[in-house]
Amino acid sequence: MIYLGRYLPSATSGIEPALINPELPVTPHRATTAGHDLAPGPSYHLISPTDRAAYLAWLADGRRDTRAPVGFVWLFFFGLERRVLVDTAHDPAATGDLAAIAAEVRRLLARYGAGSPSFNARAAEFLDVVELLSAPRARPVPHQPAPAWGGERLPVPMALRLTLARHAAAGTPVPVDWARSWAWYHPALVPRPPQSRCAQEFDRLFALRYAQRFGPGLIPRPTGAPLEMWYQPGNPGLVGVGLDRADLPDVLKEPTATRELGVLVDSVTGALDPYSRWLAKTPVGRGTLAATALLPAELLDQDAGPLGHLSAWADAQLDGNPSAVIDVADFGAFWSTAHPDRMAKDEAASLAWVLSRIGLGIEPDVRFDGPALTPGPAVLFRLGSDAPDSPRSDYLTALTMLDLAAGVMSATGADDIDNRLDTTVGELAATVRLTAGERARLRARLRWLLAAGCTATGLGRRIAVLSLPAREATGHVLIAVAAGGRTIPSATVAALARAYRMLGLDVDLVFPRLHQRCVGGGAPVRDSRPRTEDPVVVRCAGPGEFGHALPWSQPATPATHGIQLSQEMISRKITESEAAGTLLATIFIDDEPIQPVPATTAHLDRAHSALLRELATRTPWTRAEFAELAGRHGVLPDGALDLLNDVAFDIVGEPVCEGAGDLVVNNDVLGELLR
Repeated sequence: MIYLGRYLPSATSGIEPALINPELPVTPHRATTAGHDLAPGPSYHLISPTDRAAYLAWLADGRRDTRAPVGFVWLFFFGLERRVLVDTAHDPAATGDLAAIAAEVRRLLARYGAGSPSFNARAAEFLDVVELLSAPRARPVPHQPAPAWGGERLPVPMALRLTLARHAAAGTPVPVDWARSWAWYHPALVPRPPQSRCAQEFDRLFALRYAQRFGPGLIPRPTGAPLEMWYQPGNPGLVGVGLDRADLPDVLKEPTATRELGVLVDSVTGALDPYSRWLAKTPVGRGTLAATALLPAELLDQDAGPLGHLSAWADAQLDGNPSAVIDVADFGAFWSTAHPDRMAKDEAASLAWVLSRIGLGIEPDVRFDGPALTPGPAVLFRLGSDAPDSPRSDYLTALTMLDLAAGVMSATGADDIDNRLDTTVGELAATVRLTAGERARLRARLRWLLAAGCTATGLGRRIAVLSLPAREATGHVLIAVAAGGRTIPSATVAALARAYRMLGLDVDLVFPRLHQRCVGGGAPVRDSRPRTEDPVVVRCAGPGEFGHALPWSQPATPATHGIQLSQEMISRKITESEAAGTLLATIFIDDEPIQPVPATTAHLDRAHSALLRELATRTPWTRAEFAELAGRHGVLPDGALDLLNDVAFDIVGEPVCEGAGDLVVNNDVLGELLR
């Protein structure tokens, strides 16, 4: 692989730098480590006799001594460049040397490339030249590994360009590993962060969607542009040259395949964007439940890893049922929070999103106008195929109706609770158009409200946006919910009255509508007109009988068997009547004028008024603290809370104290009550 002779012209009209002229002097002693002053572009006829001796010794040793200067490597490499770029044009034997030359350059790169970046780059580019010239004409490509991707994108590996060209010429599909390298190195397809930040996930999803979109693979179309490249030799006796293969098309210039590949890459990177952004913020979070749940659906493995553990736990809780009441604290084994005693809204939303990835829902859900999860009961349920990720306006209307219905159901009692849940949600679905997934979520929401024994928050705000027909429809739904129980206690009627006041409906409609629903056996007519003046059918009239039957005559009763009166009892009753008259006379005295009283005093007794004033000292109050406060004033906590809110509704139109967990005092309402 060397040129030996007295004279060989170069392409630049000088002497070929790689020519070894035996007539030039060489030092007699053997030198192996000379040549440290050789320039990157040496010529044999210009170097010193000592360097010639050292160079010849290096050649004779098989070009293996790593102590040799890189100038020797360059000098030998110049001869290889001439053989490929000049001789192959007129010497058929030179073409036969290409494979051996490529093997020798790879060997030199392995030994000397790390010590000389310039030689490393030039030799790699020279290998592309050899590969381009020696590539066979179009025929099926044998399987070989695709160029590694993820590093420098330029220059495009010649092996990739040749493989794509041969697939295009042969009309065969490009395998997925070569297509992935194609997408990475294509100059028109700029890589996005997910391709490098989560390369393993990109590989898996790319392979899945590539097969789904193209089957065995994308077949590039042949183009009129030949495969070509430009090479600037390191040999100073050669000039830059353009090389091409007219029989192999340049697939990188084919627009249709480029567009198809770009659409696929955009699809994959878009699906991985949430996962990629999360890894950018939390590099150590790879493999956690939060990270896994952000993967596209095709990459989710619900039977392994943290997602599999969560799924197994949920299946055990549900035990084959569509929903189950769980303890929020149990999520601590799967989900970490900034504060162990509560979840922030974004943390609760993320957990709900994770559950939705495995077909599960949770109530309350902050994404559906619920409070953040706190220690205590919650309802886990299975989502349907049509389960939405955000609430529609119709759903929010139904949710307001449901939250009001929960208060009525709580007052009615918990008899046949599952049937009542279905009936209540069915009433809502008959009023508002709901999907199956929305009905399942409303059922879970109602079950949570009843299990937690809490009232919904923000009802005043949500009721304010309801139209008048929607409020009227809500009133009828509440009547149906109340009438669904076996009995209708006074607490239910009171709850209905409160709900009607909140809705701005006539409270006097509660009794006739209840009566009509219970006695008539069906739903009342749902319109917005007051019907208090209409008669209520108790029982349909039947045919009457004419005349009256006379009683049978009875025999006279002997006087000895007459009724005997007790004189002692008569005297006692007279005495009691006189005492009662005296007491009433002392009560109904009009001597003192009636003094005006504050609105609160007119509605509340002394104990509840004192409770209201002490309630103003701070906010919020926990349920336990409020119960202790009510006990100090000698009243029951639940009854006192209902009474205070009833008075607030009568005077201000809003509750004074409410909350799903802790009780929050409305200071504006409280100020009105204490004026």
